[in-house]
Amino acid sequence: MGPKSPATFLPRSDCGGALRRARSGMVDATQIGEHMEVVGSDGGHVGVVDKVEGERIKLTRKDPQAGGQHHYLPLSAVDSVNGNVRLSMASDEAMRQWQAEPAGAGPGGQ
Repeated sequence: MGPKSPATFLPRSDCGGALRRARSGMVDATQIGEHMEVVGSDGGHVGVVDKVEGERIKLTRKDPQAGGQHHYLPLSAVDSVNGNVRLSMASDEAMRQWQAEPAGAGPGGQ
């Protein structure tokens, strides 16, 4: 028998998310559901998912931190999905980087 190549093992608690990232570079967007909490890598609250639109997560505008406006985060910022959406950055950094909804795109606008 020849030498075996070393196996790579992932921690049991993160197998799904880490494995999806390793294969695609991004989590599976179908795992992100409406009303899931979005938290930073520090566990701090960022927002609540309204829906996924293309390559972005749209956060609800009714969340206290949203200030009555939808905000968007790129799917590439997601580290894992396991009951909530955990980002690869701290919550304060995520809120500095999120994109606000374009003017006129909310209720009553086109």
